[in-house]
Order: sequence, then C-alpha cells, then structure tokens
Amino acid sequence: MNYHIINRAKNAVKTILQLILNVAVSAISLVRVLIYTRFRKTDTSICIDQKSRLAIVGNGPSLGRDLNLILDKVNDYNFMVVNDFALTELYEKVEPAYYFFLDDYYWCDEVDSTVENILSRKELFKTIKNKTIWNLNIIIPKSASLTLVFQREFGNNENINIRTYNSIPFEGFKKIEYLLYDYGLAAPRSQNVLVASLYYGILMNYKNIYLLGADHDWLSNIKVDKLNRVCLKATNYGQENQAEYSPWLTYNGTQYDMAEVLRGLSEMFSGYKAVQSYSIYRGTTIYNVTKDSFIDSFKRVPYEKK
Repeated sequence: MNYHIINRAKNAVKTILQLILNVAVSAISLVRVLIYTRFRKTDTSICIDQKSRLAIVGNGPSLGRDLNLILDKVNDYNFMVVNDFALTELYEKVEPAYYFFLDDYYWCDEVDSTVENILSRKELFKTIKNKTIWNLNIIIPKSASLTLVFQREFGNNENINIRTYNSIPFEGFKKIEYLLYDYGLAAPRSQNVLVASLYYGILMNYKNIYLLGADHDWLSNIKVDKLNRVCLKATNYGQENQAEYSPWLTYNGTQYDMAEVLRGLSEMFSGYKAVQSYSIYRGTTIYNVTKDSFIDSFKRVPYEKK
C-alpha cells in the first residue's frame, strides 16, 4: 500500500517538474523569438494561387530523372528552387516562382572566403540576374536581409522581388510552437534548406507539395580513410560522374568527425519529421517523389500518379 502511494507521489513530482521545465523553456524561447522578430511576421503574401501544387526542387543526383517526369506538365505547378539551381540547364525550363536560400554561405564571406567559392557565388548571382525574365521571388532569412547583399545584387532587376522570413526556431509547448509558425514568427529548426522551404510552402497555403531531387543519401557515400578522416563523395545534380571521396570539412576548413556528421544528419531528419507534423496540422500533404531518397517522413508516391 505504502509502495503504491510513494510511487504515485514520485510520478506526480516528475510530472510537475517536467511541466515547470516546459514552462521555463517555452518562456525563454518565446522571448528570444519576439526579440529576434520584433513582432514582424514572415511575408507569405506572394503565394501564386492560380495553381494548387508546389514542386520544391533539391539539387540531388536524381533531379534530372525526377524533373523529366513532370517537364511536360510544367505549367501545372509552381516551382521553388534552392541554392545553386540557377547554374543548371533546367533553370530556364521550369521558370521557378520562388528561389529559396537558407545557408549564410551565400551572403557572408566570413563563412567561406576562399576565392573559388566567392567567385562561385558571384557566378550564381550573375546567372540569376541575366537569365530571369519572369517574375521571381527570392526568399531569404531575416539575417541575410540585414547584410543588404541580395538587395544590392538584384535591386536593378524589375523581375526579381526579395522576400524575408523568420528562421528562428521555438522550443516548448506544441500549441505555442504552431501558433508562432502560423504567424510566421518562428520556424522549424532547419539543418537543410529543404526543411525551411517546405515550411514556407505550407505557410503559403499550398495543400499539395512535391519534393524532387531530395536524395539525402550521404550515409551511402561516406567512409573513414586511413588517416581517420571522415570522407564524403558529394554527388549533386550534374556531378555524378565527377564525384570522388574527399575529407568532409566545415566551412572554416576543420575536419568533421563521425559523431558530428551523424548528429547533424539526425537533426536534419528530425527537421523533416517536425515539418511533416506541422503539415498535417495545416492540412497539407507532402509527397516525396525522389525514388531512393533517405527521407522517411513523407508519402512516397510516384510522381506520374499525381
């Protein structure tokens, strides 16, 4: 009898302590969000509602195959592309409505200041400016807009509009989290640009989102060499036959170890899980079109069936 009373008392104390912890975490996180955003919501007014389907295009090696399934239906979808997509021959074929950036590599030279990468970014921006003859919304985090890099690069192109979003994550009670998401004041923790772009697509009220070129198969392409270095064979679209194993380095040139790699991948896949939960709450269905994708959070439906 006494044992059961003591056990119930222990469980009650644990529940109370967990509640207190959640309140504290939620309060601290909420203050951070409000200070960062200054109550300014993410701008989602750019949704092009003529079409109910959004295709979000990653740059994985399967991209060509995935896009070939829908190129004859390209007018049935709005496209959102990411990162270096404009450097591919597909850019002018799909004429994306949205171009999404997350990585500060694209606006902060201190992140990766090698001559090669600075020139690569300049080539990307030049290509976007010169080739974009349709209406394009470039979507960047608030932190990027403060640098004015995108405004300087694209301010003279009347076809290009710069939009910002709040990328700060919230941790705490789920109801508060989703309320902040709904108002565009916070976002799921995004270890990968596709996580953030999916969230933005949901905010724009697309009810059917298709994910292409999202292989995420790094686990099949890593090894540890004789010097105990974690090496990656990076295979982006168009580079499949050029890829070789090389040490997996951070932007500042330090070597990743296996624990860091797996921890980062775990956070990334958790981000997809969080987006999937939020999509259900919002009544949006996300379809993963990439045949051999490692993402296990979304429906796997062959594109031609949709």
